[in-house]
Amino acid sequence: MKVFLENPQYQLLLVGAVISLISTLIGMFAQTLFQNFLSHKGRVKLYIKSVYSQVNQKAWGFYYFDTDMVFQVPLWLEIHNTKSVRQIVRNLNLTLYLNNQKVGQTIQSTSKSNDTERYSFGDEGSYSFLIQGNEIKRFNLYFIVSKKELDSDFDEVRLSYFDTKDRYHEFKIFDVMNPWTTSRNKIDDDWRLINK
Repeated sequence: MKVFLENPQYQLLLVGAVISLISTLIGMFAQTLFQNFLSHKGRVKLYIKSVYSQVNQKAWGFYYFDTDMVFQVPLWLEIHNTKSVRQIVRNLNLTLYLNNQKVGQTIQSTSKSNDTERYSFGDEGSYSFLIQGNEIKRFNLYFIVSKKELDSDFDEVRLSYFDTKDRYHEFKIFDVMNPWTTSRNKIDDDWRLINK
């Protein structure tokens, strides 16, 4: 062993092997970091479109159901994940505000039925969504709250959710002029990107 370490040729061979090993490890580490950076590049875009309800063929707004006034919002949601890794949009809901103060939230309907059909909403009843990398998914949503449940006026509707890192987001989607008064609002002509 002593002869091996004293021989200059073997010493150069050993130094070359160590340098080669270190440079390979640095290269692999740099490549992993770069791939990780590329896979997280991009963003999750949320598009909404207000539509007529499948249940009662009415747009978003205030309506009487039986003896109670309700606020309903039927929406289509498209989630476009431009990242290469899976992303989560959790607990998507509508938050209601009066003079910039939160007064409540709507109820996320999982399903509704009329005389002839039963409709499911969300992702098989869930309002949390797992979106694969570089994927677009569309969902049919239905939010509702009655005056008995909320018992407060509101002048603004915001879409709210938590992202993959559990950060909370809110985006204004509607202004409300006359709460708890029968209204006939227009549906959207086109998709709206809400998280610009």
